[in-house]
Amino acid sequence: MGKFTVTNRHIITCTTNALIPFILQGCLHSHNTASHTKHTQLPGKLTNEFVSLDHRATIELASLSIGDRTYILDRSNFTETSEGVAILLYDKHSPAVDMQAELVPLAAILMGEDEVRIIVNVDNKPQEVDIHTIDEKASLLISDERVYTAVGELHSQPIRLTYPTSMDGMGTSALSFDEEHGAVSISGTLGTRTYNQLFGLLSSGKRVQTVNLINVTGSINDEINMQTGRLIRNFNLNTYVPAGSTIASGGVDLFCAGTQRFIHREAQLLVHSWGGQLDGAIVSADQLPQTDIRHQQQITYFNEMLGTPMGEQFYWFTIHSASFGEDLHTMTHDEITAHGLVTD
Repeated sequence: MGKFTVTNRHIITCTTNALIPFILQGCLHSHNTASHTKHTQLPGKLTNEFVSLDHRATIELASLSIGDRTYILDRSNFTETSEGVAILLYDKHSPAVDMQAELVPLAAILMGEDEVRIIVNVDNKPQEVDIHTIDEKASLLISDERVYTAVGELHSQPIRLTYPTSMDGMGTSALSFDEEHGAVSISGTLGTRTYNQLFGLLSSGKRVQTVNLINVTGSINDEINMQTGRLIRNFNLNTYVPAGSTIASGGVDLFCAGTQRFIHREAQLLVHSWGGQLDGAIVSADQLPQTDIRHQQQITYFNEMLGTPMGEQFYWFTIHSASFGEDLHTMTHDEITAHGLVTD
C-alpha cells in the first residue's frame, strides 16, 4: 500500500492514545484544543492568491459512500495520534461549530509511517474499513493538489472514500448574523470556509457593519485569510473583539482589516511567527532573512490594513514575538496601542 501524504496541514493536538474511539467520538472542541498556528507552504517564488474578491472560492469536497448511502464531507481537521496523523472528516449536516458543540467525524484517515487505515462512523459505532486500493490523481480544480480515493468494504458493504487535499485549508469557522445590529460573529479556525461564509453574507445585500471575532483559534491558510481580510476592508466593516474572547494568529490578521477596530480590555490577542515546509523541514519565518521574498505577501497585507510603515513594523513584531511551534505571545495593552491595532 502506498504511503498517504498530505501537505500544508494544520495540526490539532489531542491528549489521548485511545485512538479509534476517541477520534470518532469528538476529539475536537473548536476553541479549546486547536493549536493557534498559521501554517503555510514556503514557495520557491510568490504566487497570486487563488481567490478573487469577486466570487466564492471553488473547492472540491470529500465524499463517503457506504453501500447505497453517500455523504458529502465539507469539513476536515487534523489530530496527532500515537500512530501518526489523522485526518478527520465531517458531514455537512454536523452541528455548527460553537462554544458548546462537539463535532463527531463521520470518517477518519489514519496515516502511520508505513500504512493507512480508514475508520468510518456507522450508526455511531467506529469501525475500520478493509481497504482494497488507494488511488492518487491530480486535482481536477487545483493543479498542484491531489485527490485520494480509497475503495474497500465493511461487513460486505462497499466503501468508497474520496479525499481532495484542497480541503486542508477549509477551516472550521462558524458564522452568525445579528441583523438588527448589522453584526456578524465569526469563531473557530479560519480558512476557505470563512471566506465563502463572509462572501455569501456580504453578497446577500444585508446591512453589515461590524465583524465580531469570538475565540478565533487561528488560520489554516494564510493566503485565503488575507483575502477574507480584504473583503472586510473593501466593505468598510469594523472589527471588534468582545470581553472574554481570545483571537490568535490569523485571527489577529483578520482583526487588522477593520476600518475601525475595537478591543475590549478583557479580550486577548495572541501572535507568533508563521511557518511551513522548506526542503522537507519545518521552518519558522523568523529564521528567514528579512530580504526573503516570502515575507512580502504579509508585509503588503499589513501595510494595506495599518498603513505604511506601521503595517510592516507590526509584521516584524509578530514574527519575532514567538517562533512557529512555540507558545504564542499575548499582546499587552501597550503593544496593542503602540502598533496601531485599535482606532479608539
